[in-house]
Amino acid sequence: MDSPNYSRPSKKIIPQTQDTTKANQQPSFSEIQTQQLTELLQLAKAKYAHQELTVAEVRANFHEGLSESEILRMLTAFPEETRADVVMNALAKGNMQATMANQLLSTISLLKRWSAQEKPHQA
Repeated sequence: MDSPNYSRPSKKIIPQTQDTTKANQQPSFSEIQTQQLTELLQLAKAKYAHQELTVAEVRANFHEGLSESEILRMLTAFPEETRADVVMNALAKGNMQATMANQLLSTISLLKRWSAQEKPHQA
C-alpha cells in the first residue's frame, strides 16, 4: 500500500453473463472475516504508519508472544480514549496481528460501554 489514504474497496459488479446462482451466493464467514481483517490492517497503515511516536506509544512494547489479557493489562496504563489508537498503531507498525487487534478493539469497546452503564448507578 503506497498511499497513506484509505479507501474502502468497491463492491464487485458481476456481469449478467455469469451464472446467476454464483451471483446470488452469500460470502462465507471466513471470507467476510478475512476481508474485515484486511480492511482493518489497511486502515491502520493508512492512518498510523506515518505518525511520529508519542511517549505513550513508546511505552507500549507489544510483541507476538503476548496474550490478549497481557495486552489488556498493559493498555490499562493508558487513558481510556487513547487505548484504541495504541492498538491501531501497534497493528500499523507490525507489532500485532490483525486478528489480535480486532479482538482487542472489540474488548475495549465493550469495556467502555460497560463502564458507561455503571457510572449512573454509582451516583
